[in-house]
Amino acid sequence: MDAETIRHWVVTAGAIFGLISAGVSVFVLRMRTEFVTRAEHDTTAAKATAATGEITALTRTVAAQDAAMGKAVLAMEALQAKAAGQAAEIAAMATVVSGLPSAQGLHELALSIERLRGDLKAAEAARNAQTDYFRSIDEMLQRHDDILSEAARRRMQGVS
Repeated sequence: MDAETIRHWVVTAGAIFGLISAGVSVFVLRMRTEFVTRAEHDTTAAKATAATGEITALTRTVAAQDAAMGKAVLAMEALQAKAAGQAAEIAAMATVVSGLPSAQGLHELALSIERLRGDLKAAEAARNAQTDYFRSIDEMLQRHDDILSEAARRRMQGVS
């Protein structure tokens, strides 16, 4: 049942009990105006008083139930609002997920990363080879420089 239906039933129940209460009041007034014996009148008045008490108790019960129904309706409306908010969050998440790559796309990306890793290793090996080559050239040039310096020093000693 939705909130409007529950409110309708609560209002209808209150109206029915109000009519019953009014009916008992009319009954009590009618009994007082009729010509009956005092004993019958007392018995009827006692019954009417008891009925009025029962109706009053029922009216209080209905009022308590109306308050409880009002709380239930408010709780239900809060749950509906929360559900609507969660539905919006789910829709937003679905939009985000729909923008993600597929499993095939992720697989292709992983393969590309592996190829790139291999290319980087090859480039590093080439760089290391070049470094070793230039180091050996540097050592060779250093030896030639030492030889030439030694030869120049010997010539200078022989000349002087």
